[in-house]
Amino acid sequence: MKKLLTPCATLPALCLLLLSCFVSCDDDFLEQYDAFEIIPSSNWAYDITYNSATLSGNISCDFWTSSQEPIPTELIDECYFMLFEGGNSTRIDVPVPSSFDEEITAQVTGLTPGIYYYSLCVRYGVLFAESRSSVFEISLGAPVLSDLQYTDLTATSVTLSGSVLDDGGGQLETLELYWRDTYEYGVDYSKIVLSPDSYTFTHTFSGLQSNTTYDFYARASNESYSTDTYRLTLSTLPEISEFIVGSVMSGCVVFSLEVVMGSASLVRMGVCYCVVNEGDTRLPTYENDSYESIDPVSGVGTNPTIFGLQPLQTYCFRAYVANAGGMVYSAPITITIPYPLY
Repeated sequence: MKKLLTPCATLPALCLLLLSCFVSCDDDFLEQYDAFEIIPSSNWAYDITYNSATLSGNISCDFWTSSQEPIPTELIDECYFMLFEGGNSTRIDVPVPSSFDEEITAQVTGLTPGIYYYSLCVRYGVLFAESRSSVFEISLGAPVLSDLQYTDLTATSVTLSGSVLDDGGGQLETLELYWRDTYEYGVDYSKIVLSPDSYTFTHTFSGLQSNTTYDFYARASNESYSTDTYRLTLSTLPEISEFIVGSVMSGCVVFSLEVVMGSASLVRMGVCYCVVNEGDTRLPTYENDSYESIDPVSGVGTNPTIFGLQPLQTYCFRAYVANAGGMVYSAPITITIPYPLY
């Protein structure tokens, strides 16, 4: 009569038979590891962006023996993730962990928006085990813009530039510049439409008002999100509309000075001057030469007077005016001081 093995007896015997196929060991080893199962588990993915994610999992070991001695992970031949999206699958090999407590991770890049499933797989000998699937979603992110930069600031124009640092994983649909006079409360921003095909942009605003403060910002949009830059607030340079000689007397000169007023505040105004010798082409500046300052609020439209000038000496005069945007000078006026008549 043939002796039949019960299921309880058959399963450990089968595991021992399979184990002997890929592990060379003595009877003591087989007795120690008479029955076990390696179980992979997939955890939640993390560090998910619009085009990448980190897959995570771990491996445990289930014993069918009372000894439950540690199983060496060297018994594992292969360890990898399987990533599925739509009808596509990708195998991602990872190193075999040094212990069963170690987290197994793999960073995946170059992903596109969609729903992804993944599982952790192990092969040990002729046996194969696969975890249940975990799921995560890749969606578009918001575009990222650089801060606006400006150059070539004048009384009536300025050039702005910037760039799209990241499109958020999708095609840019719009790229725009917005601007307005900050003094015009409640007025909507004007808009300049730029080409979304170019990720670097430059635009020159002309026809601006002198000595006026403006707000600027850029906006980029993909099919899911839009992003605005920080507001760039700047003042166009002031403008001197008149600087003429009113009268010249022995020891002094009287000028007439007019400045175009705007929404920006003037911070400095006056007349600077220097002695001009024969062949000298240097122009006076506020920083390096004598000056007569005028109150930038109450002094607008007044007649600045320069005293203490030497008779028969030639001087060069320039008016200056400054706001937060910078300083401008008038055209130079050269005068030789007359000798007193008395």
